[in-house]
Amino acid sequence: MNVFISICIPSYNRAEFLEPLLDSIYNQDYCLKNNDFEV
Repeated sequence: MNVFISICIPSYNRAEFLEPLLDSIYNQDYCLKNNDFEV
């Protein structure tokens, strides 16, 4: 079973926050233990 999760990132006109936000999402337990996702 594949599960897809969509994340809305409210960073319009705030690009300086986008990289830290994506890093924090990527560094969560799920991402570190699985490779069946894409950013």
